[in-house]
Amino acid sequence: MAYNKSKNVEAAQKLLNQGKVAQAIAEYQNILKYEPRDQVTLMTIGELYIRVSGHRLLRTPCADFRRRWISDESNCGLQAHRQARP
Repeated sequence: MAYNKSKNVEAAQKLLNQGKVAQAIAEYQNILKYEPRDQVTLMTIGELYIRVSGHRLLRTPCADFRRRWISDESNCGLQAHRQARP
């Protein structure tokens, strides 16, 4: 089956409309298999994890995406954040 981002996004939105957040997250994760640096998808997954688990976000599978995000020096604002830390 060929990758089609718009179909994945449509399927995820349909699942969200049905209240199936976990399945929608899985659909967005499929996008990251083909486009691992897709910032919109990463942010969407993060927002969905917050919706599902609130402050427990860092103890979920999202931590893998968080680690990938932090290790990528090219991410917007990361250099400033690292310089601002004591």
